[in-house]
Amino acid sequence: MTEESETAAPSLSDTLRQQTVALANGLEATLLRHIANLPAPPTLSAATEAQIKKRVPPKALPRSLTPDGAIALLALEIDDIGTRISHYQFIERYCEHFNAPDQVWRAAFVTHTHILRGSEIYVIMERSCEWLDFFASFAGDIGITATKQSKALQKKFKKHFERHLRERHRIVHVHERPSLVSRMLSVPPAEMGRPEVADVFATVLGALTTMMKESLGEAADGASPQQTFATINDLRLRAVDKECLDMWDLFQDAINSAIDPSSLLK
Repeated sequence: MTEESETAAPSLSDTLRQQTVALANGLEATLLRHIANLPAPPTLSAATEAQIKKRVPPKALPRSLTPDGAIALLALEIDDIGTRISHYQFIERYCEHFNAPDQVWRAAFVTHTHILRGSEIYVIMERSCEWLDFFASFAGDIGITATKQSKALQKKFKKHFERHLRERHRIVHVHERPSLVSRMLSVPPAEMGRPEVADVFATVLGALTTMMKESLGEAADGASPQQTFATINDLRLRAVDKECLDMWDLFQDAINSAIDPSSLLK
């Protein structure tokens, strides 16, 4: 191992992985310790059993429909959600490793990755809210005072990621007016060569470049088009990474807010 690799800062994936494992393992240990100190083994409610049955195939139900099994499932889902959040950062990086064989492939790839970003945020929001409902039900079964946080988390997600979630809504629902980006991406590859289509794209991209240069300020002064594009791309990827961290923070904060520490048996 070189000195550089020993001192390199951890990647976003490493950071999120460490935090995910710590949260999942910490919650699992806390809940197992709590039920070990109860005067009698707890019984799962019908609501908790329904939550488990939604997640587990019939053959695995006998070992999952127990307090220990429910705790293991809760920890596993934290791991799944954390992994999904970590993978979100790669959506905007796939293009760096994809060589399209022709224009049609490239157009399909760009369209699908554009859709994927909003869809992944929606999936993460839904999975996180479902986890919180599962946890609140189970916590009540084992005598922990818990507050349902799913609706609060959904509200925060919708506010924080409004632009991406609105874009997903526009794409899915035909009655919604599509965004400019969606309209541009919907142009068939065969039409790209038409002068009028090329003129529209050139106008939009020119306006976008000017707007981005204004937002870059001094960083754009004297820079070549290639340098400006590299700077814009770097800012775009930083924004994606921040969205990863923001999603994780929202989920983690919701979990911490759901538990009353004074009701835990140690």
